[in-house]
Amino acid sequence: MKVFIGDKDKLFKYDLPSSGTSFTISYRPLDFHEDILILFEFKNNSWYLNSSGSLNVVQNNNIVPTVQITNYSNFTLKYVANNITLVLYFLPDKEDYTKVNTLPVINIGNTSASNINYNITTSQMEYLTITNSNSVYSMKTCEGLPIYLNNELTKGGYLHIGDIIFINGFKLIFMGNFLLVNNPNNLIKVNGMTLYQDNNTPNNKYTDTTEEEKYIDLYTDKDYFSHTPRIREVIEKEVVNIDAPPSIGEEKK
Repeated sequence: MKVFIGDKDKLFKYDLPSSGTSFTISYRPLDFHEDILILFEFKNNSWYLNSSGSLNVVQNNNIVPTVQITNYSNFTLKYVANNITLVLYFLPDKEDYTKVNTLPVINIGNTSASNINYNITTSQMEYLTITNSNSVYSMKTCEGLPIYLNNELTKGGYLHIGDIIFINGFKLIFMGNFLLVNNPNNLIKVNGMTLYQDNNTPNNKYTDTTEEEKYIDLYTDKDYFSHTPRIREVIEKEVVNIDAPPSIGEEKK
């Protein structure tokens, strides 16, 4: 399972082992002088995120001692001493992606009118808009949910092939004329966008070779390639005179 830690500046990825007894992530937030320890415990074949007293798990606006981790779950962590807030997102190691064609304007939000509707519990109706202007794509986010572009918190900018947009476990990979999107907990609905079809249909149109064609000489002797001759440098002999070493008596003088 992958762990994404989001702070006020960046998104960092870690990997949880498949099993164990306990696991700790040492993490230092931006502009902070010391590491914060995030505690995990493995029991009953599942990972749990634990509060430590100084770093506490918040669920439904309440501090809880421990929570079970599942795919696409996310939890808020509060560091008591310095009022630091982190959000942890948990994603599976392997995900399926759907390819969809782009549009001149793509709205991503939480309404039935959104081209990509990510139906999560939030009062925010619109997340971001992707616009195509003369084959130049750009994005602009709305106030609310933290949105990361290539693991950096963003409010917008130009998109390039391979860019990854991350919104609360939802991942969108920009590929130019199409998008790759995952589907966290089957909460993604695509409206007004068609599936992208790969142009990899094999060409099976061919005809058998006739008997006459089998005996046609396609090349003459002059048409065949010949081996390029190897060019060797000429080695010239040269006599080098080396003076004899000084005698013992001469060295003492």
